[in-house]
Amino acid sequence: MSPIKTKSAAFISWVAQHLNGSELDETAYDLAVLEAEHLEHRKEVTHEEWVEMVRKANEALTRCS
Repeated sequence: MSPIKTKSAAFISWVAQHLNGSELDETAYDLAVLEAEHLEHRKEVTHEEWVEMVRKANEALTRCS
């Protein structure tokens, strides 16, 4: 049985701040990815969370196109 991994508070906050709508324009995307990079650099999110954040941002940018 694999343990259930919970998301960090920083991850949850990032999602609420950047993905509260369903789409990101290019400027919002850039800000979201930059913030995700800062959070990973400061070790507030794991690398796996960072990858998920970038994927979510990419999906939101795609929906805006």
